[in-house]
Amino acid sequence: MTIFYSLPYLQSVAIKYRIPVLRGLSLISGRIKPKLKQESLLIENHKKVPNKANFLLHPERVLADTKTLDDYKLQYLILTAYRDYNLYYTYGTKRLPLSFFPDLDIGKIRHNPLLEITNDNHIKFKYEE
Repeated sequence: MTIFYSLPYLQSVAIKYRIPVLRGLSLISGRIKPKLKQESLLIENHKKVPNKANFLLHPERVLADTKTLDDYKLQYLILTAYRDYNLYYTYGTKRLPLSFFPDLDIGKIRHNPLLEITNDNHIKFKYEE
């Protein structure tokens, strides 16, 4: 399953309604049901967001991972948002080329168990390969 979302929208909702970004993604993907009015609003308003340019393959795998810290999952989500869907759709490119983002802190990425830096300087996403 692939989910299209807007990371800027999820981040703004996290601030406005105090709903963590990962919980917001779980709500949008249908993995969990809303319990609060704000969570229902999050789902309804996300449907109206015109630019859902970010995509995540197999979100259920990332969200169901109970062994990994939420900080690592959030970093995973943010880095997947940097990818271009047209490259994935046309060429099947799932990885993120590091050459496009020279300002990324590689040291922080190396410690994330959900990410791997390949020999050809790409970020490989654990649950998408």
